[in-house]
Amino acid sequence: MKGFALTLFIGVAASMFSAIVITHSLLYYVQRWFRFARRATLYTTVLPAEVLARSFRSGGRFDVVSHRNAYFAASIIVPGIFAILIVGFNLGIDFTGGDSIAAQLKQHTTAAQVQKVAEQAYAAGRPQVQAEGKNYYVVTTLPIAPREAEKIVQALDSRFGIPKDKAGNPSVNETTVGPTIASSLVVSAVFLVMISATLISAYLGFRFSRTQVSARRFALCAMAALLHDIFVLVGIWAILGHFSLLGQVDTLFVTAVLTMVGFSVHDTIVVFDRIRENLRVQGSRMTFDQVVNLSIAQTLSRSLNTSLTVILVLVTLFLFGGSSIQGFVLALIVGIASGTYSSIFNAATLLTAWRGLDRRVVRRSPGRVPGGVASAARG
Repeated sequence: MKGFALTLFIGVAASMFSAIVITHSLLYYVQRWFRFARRATLYTTVLPAEVLARSFRSGGRFDVVSHRNAYFAASIIVPGIFAILIVGFNLGIDFTGGDSIAAQLKQHTTAAQVQKVAEQAYAAGRPQVQAEGKNYYVVTTLPIAPREAEKIVQALDSRFGIPKDKAGNPSVNETTVGPTIASSLVVSAVFLVMISATLISAYLGFRFSRTQVSARRFALCAMAALLHDIFVLVGIWAILGHFSLLGQVDTLFVTAVLTMVGFSVHDTIVVFDRIRENLRVQGSRMTFDQVVNLSIAQTLSRSLNTSLTVILVLVTLFLFGGSSIQGFVLALIVGIASGTYSSIFNAATLLTAWRGLDRRVVRRSPGRVPGGVASAARG
C-alpha cells in the first residue's frame, strides 16, 4: 500500500508540475508568436449574459438542476446498503486471519480444478483458490494444522506437479495471518478513510472560505458525494463477493477505496471551483440554479474526458494485467465511474437542493432568516 501510495504521489506531483509549468509556458509562447492563437473563441464559447441566462435557466437547453431528484434516484447506493446489511462481505485472509499456501504448478490447469483437489485434501473446510498468472495458485483457508497443510501440498503435487527445492521437497510458500493482525487492519482501514475525509474537508473549508456560498456547504456536499461513492463501491463489492472471488475485501481493496476517495473529491472540487468563479462573474445576472447549470456544462466534458482516459487504462489492466490485480483494478473502475457521476449529478445539485430548502423555510418564517441562509442568499 505504501509503495502504491508513493508511486501515485510522485505521478500526481509530476503531472501537476508539467500541467502548470510546462503547458503554461508552451501556451504563452504560442500566443506570443502566433496572433491568431490569442482569440478567446479558440478556448471557450463567448456568449452574452442574457444568452447564458436563457440557455441555462430551468427547462433551458442544458438543465441538470431541475432533474436532480431523478439523478439522486438513479444512484445504486440503496441496493448496495441492503447488500452490506444482508449479504455482508467476503473478507480475505488479511482481515479474517488464517493460512495460505502458494504453489507454482507444473501442469497448466484451472482454478476450478485446483479448488476440487484442495477441497478433497482439506476436509475441515472449503478453501478458496486464486490464480496468479498462468499456473500460480494460492489456497486460502481458515487456520490449518501442519498435517492438513502437508496433505494439501501432497495432493497438488501428485495431481499437477510442484517444482522441488534442493532437498527434494515441494517448493511452496506458506503464510499465516493471526487474528490480532487482521483486527488491527480493519481498524487501520476505517481510520485511514476518516483521516482522508477530515483532511479533504479542511482543505475545502480553506479553499472556499471567501465565496458567496458558505464554505461549510461546499465541504458538506462534497463529503455527502464522497460517502455516496464509498457506499456504492462497498455495496457492489458486497454483492460481487457473494458470487466471485473478485469481490474479496483485502488490503488491495482498501487501497482502491482510498484512491477512489481522492479521484471523487478531485472531480467535485473542479465543479465547485467553477461554481465559485461563475458566482463571482455572473452572480448578479443569473440565478443560483442557472450558475450551477452553467458550471456543470463547462466542466462536463473535462470530467468525462479525464475519467474516461483513466478508465481505459484500467480496463486494459483488468483484461491483460493478471488475476492478482483484477479485483483491485475493478474496484478502481467502479469507484472512478461512481465518483464522476456523483461529482456532476449529485454534489452540485445537492447545493441547489439545500438552497431550495432554505427558501421554503424563509417562506414559512418570513420574519427570521435561518443560520447559513444569509451567506447563501448573496449567491
